[in-house]
Amino acid sequence: TFDSASTVLAKRVTLLEASAGTGKTYALARIFLRLVAEEDVEVGKILTVTFTTAATEELRGRIRSLLVEAYETLIDPPKQNDEPVFQRLRNLDDVPVEECIRRIRLAIACFDEAIISTIHGFCNRVLSENSFETQSLFESELNKASKEMVKEGVGEYWREVFAAANPILSAAASTENIKPELMVDFFDSLPRTQDYILGFSRGSEFQMAKDQLLEVFEKLKTAWLSGQEDYTDYVSNCLSRKDARAKTQLARHTCILNQCLVQGEVSPAGIEILDEMRESKLRAKAEFREREVPFFAREAESFCLVLESFGRAVRVDCVRFLEEKMSQWKAKRGVVFFDDLLSLTANAVKSESEDGKSLRATLRDSFDAALIDEFQDTDPVQFEIFSRLFGHKGKHWLYLIGDPKQSIYRFRGADLEAYFDFAKKTNAQRYSLDTNFRTVTPLVDSVNAFFEKSDKPFLHEELSFTPVNPNRNGNADSSKMFMSGNKPAFVIRELEWKKDKEPNNEEAKTAIRTDMANEIEYLLSEGTVG
Repeated sequence: TFDSASTVLAKRVTLLEASAGTGKTYALARIFLRLVAEEDVEVGKILTVTFTTAATEELRGRIRSLLVEAYETLIDPPKQNDEPVFQRLRNLDDVPVEECIRRIRLAIACFDEAIISTIHGFCNRVLSENSFETQSLFESELNKASKEMVKEGVGEYWREVFAAANPILSAAASTENIKPELMVDFFDSLPRTQDYILGFSRGSEFQMAKDQLLEVFEKLKTAWLSGQEDYTDYVSNCLSRKDARAKTQLARHTCILNQCLVQGEVSPAGIEILDEMRESKLRAKAEFREREVPFFAREAESFCLVLESFGRAVRVDCVRFLEEKMSQWKAKRGVVFFDDLLSLTANAVKSESEDGKSLRATLRDSFDAALIDEFQDTDPVQFEIFSRLFGHKGKHWLYLIGDPKQSIYRFRGADLEAYFDFAKKTNAQRYSLDTNFRTVTPLVDSVNAFFEKSDKPFLHEELSFTPVNPNRNGNADSSKMFMSGNKPAFVIRELEWKKDKEPNNEEAKTAIRTDMANEIEYLLSEGTVG
């Protein structure tokens, strides 16, 4: 267990794993204070990094307020209820309290020099102040509109590949599941700071996919010309569901397909309706299940499967195009995007060239300590940066503070495996905070009891559940709301549905909202404070 007032601050990698409500920001601010007062570290040589701009501003305010509170407390005579960390600073063996006061006063005066920023802010600073070593442009512009460039790139790809292509390919590329807008969103969701492999890239050779699509389209035309009457009869008389779209839209489907397959006027609509006409969408009545499914429906099924493969091949080919094109555009236009800041910094920091060695030496000399807040939302590239700079020499204080159980930014690249790997490679000292100050005692006890019933509650070998102590009779117990009667503090609610048909998404959401509103009304009418 980590104690902000008594645990030794050692020059090494320290992981401070803190569950929700246990005071991680409280601990981080006190580590900052002790580095200043005990270790004589200048505020400008403590790097403090957190995940969002809003969190940065809050943390900056919390740290400065603590420094001011410590100064005002130490210049006065000691009081019995002084905070433990202040009591510690009064009684250090090797630093007189007068010296602590001087260091804290200097830190307050120089607080504008404190580097408290997001990881992107830190990397931008590294690149702009070390242009030679990082081989970055002096006048590069930090541009937030990365998605706009992706749109531009996708538009150019579609023009180059499909503008003069076979009309069948052009129409297929404009269907609802392949269209450019989806490609923009797909590329924008890929990890920009990490290497990745598209899971569907194997077997997605683009020319082969185009040839296959054209081949099955020809078979589809033949099937429609020879089998339209059989298909029409089957759909009109044999389907079990009256509302099947193949049946209700038969006239429309026939008109569009005659234009597309007979008259040669291929369109995205003519391709999209095949999904409603394919074999897997036709369910026959019991008395017709022995009848063979129309040949056209089987060919439509084959076409739809090939169309899916074509869509995957388009994505793979477009991703390759965009990676090359956007790299050229960024260099030519002198712009970098936020994710580029991380990858450019990481590449420069881990380089074994003379420039890389010089950059590492410069940054290591620039900082004595690094405090990384919300480390659970850190990706492998960020771990690489901090590990290379501060993780191996035993010359820096490197604190990573957060809670692996709360990792919520997987879509931004947060990677728990990278965290556990980092801990092993750096031989990190792991601590925890053991008291929840935010939550009422009955709820803390209930959550502990619930998660302790499982040997592996988070389905990960290295991520266990450690119970925390409630702050009995503390501020939360006296100021937060309790329910009267025997209502438990921790309730798992299950949606009970008595209708024969399972609820759809909107029906389930409506039921949940209603239940939540009822619970809030009950809480406000029956609850008591303290």
